[in-house]
Parts: sequence; structure tokens; C-alpha cells
Amino acid sequence: MAEDWRQDSKAPRDPLMDLLSRLTKVRAPAHSADEYSQPTVGPGYCPPVEYNSTTTINMFVETGVTPASSPVPYQCTYAPEDGKLSSDELLRYSERHLSYEALMFSELRSLLRRLREAEKEKHLGDKTVPTEWEFVGRGLVESYLIHFRNLVAFFQPPWPHEDKNREPRKWPRAKDGTDVLAEQYCENGCWEREMASMCMERKLATLVDRVSKDCAHLTTKRRDGARNWDVDELSDLVRPYVEKFLQLAVERDDCQLSQTAIDALRRI
Repeated sequence: MAEDWRQDSKAPRDPLMDLLSRLTKVRAPAHSADEYSQPTVGPGYCPPVEYNSTTTINMFVETGVTPASSPVPYQCTYAPEDGKLSSDELLRYSERHLSYEALMFSELRSLLRRLREAEKEKHLGDKTVPTEWEFVGRGLVESYLIHFRNLVAFFQPPWPHEDKNREPRKWPRAKDGTDVLAEQYCENGCWEREMASMCMERKLATLVDRVSKDCAHLTTKRRDGARNWDVDELSDLVRPYVEKFLQLAVERDDCQLSQTAIDALRRI
């Protein structure tokens, strides 16, 4: 194994990892350049993120990664017989999954802002931005969009109908009732009544549809050419639903949101 380039300034440095290290203000891992292709964690891992002076989010969501020599069958963590989660299960779900979605959304937004600035200047300090960063940037954008779509689907605001004289359309739901939704964290009927007066803006509906077509699956309705996404606009459009959800879910006597989830959502 090549010597750690952090300890030997003459050792080759991986320009892409150097860029990401600078953007995220995190020291690069103690590995040689040819080891960067070997991930140490799988999808769903979220490192500790210090987001204020007193609190640190520590989330380690199941990675689903197991040694090839000992495969483990996929097992659903939440499988209630009636399809409904108990109060304890909702609390645990918000701690591990809802907070993960919110935290990834806000952290990716911050990182994409920095990448946007790096793109404008085409350099970072005295280092030239490597061409590989374009692919990293695309991956970060697509990840951000998927988390955006997941959050909007969680809140389930009604879809505006093309005919303004017709009632808004409801979101499709899993036939087996396994979707976890904002309404489950609010008093019975409370969230649905609020959403009746918070139909999605036409712009938000269009953007959600664009994410579905351009990122979620292959379709003939995908657009050709450049795809420009305003990360701040997406955040601004989803924030009213976040604020209303926190208001209704937290005011319950038996609040089923963990403090981790509450703090993560507030970051949006």
C-alpha cells in the first residue's frame, strides 16, 4: 500500500478527493489514492454532522452491505401485521429514516452551494478543479433531488389538476399500506384538513414530476440537453410543509417525532 499522502507531502494526491476534502472541510481518509474506489460504508450511512454548538446528529442507518461470503436475506425492519406503526415504531422510524432524509436534504444543499461557487471560479484556492468533479456534482444533484421527492411524498400535498375547476388529485399510495406519511404523526384527520388548503403550487408539482421523469426511472418523457436545478428554490418550495408538519406533530401530547428528527427538519 502506498504511504499516506497526508503524512508524506511527496506522495501522489488524488485531486478529486482533495477537492471534496476542501469542500466539506473534512480531512481526507488515510488511504492511498488507488484505494479511494473501495468504499468503507454503503448506501444509507450518514456520518456524524455537527450542526450547532450544543448538538450533534449521529445517525448510522443500516447499510444493507454484507460480506459476499455470508449473504443475509433482506428483512424489513418495520412489518406490522395491520400495516400501521405503533407510537414507539413511529418514534424509532423518525429517528432513523425521517431524520436521515431531512439531514441529507439540507447537507446536500449546502454542499451543492459550495460546488456552485467552485464552478464559477473553476478553482479552489490554488488548486484546479479536476474534471471528475462534474460527475460528482451530477451525483450530488440527483441525490438531492431524490431526497426532495421523498420529502414531498411524505407530506403528500394534493396535486393541482390541469383543469382548475376540478378537485386536486391525491398522491398514489402503496397498495399494501406500507408508506409512512406525515399524517401518521398528527392527530387524526388534522394533516388532511391542513393539506386541503395547501395544494401544491403549480411550480412545485412540475418540479416533482420532472424529478420523477429525469431521475427516478427511464421514460420517453425524459428531457434532452442540460438540466438546471435551483437547489434553493426546491428548498423554499418544500419548507412551508415542513413548518406546518412540525407545528402539528410537535404540539401533540404524545409527540412521536424524535428530537433528532425535529432538529433535522428544522434545518430545512
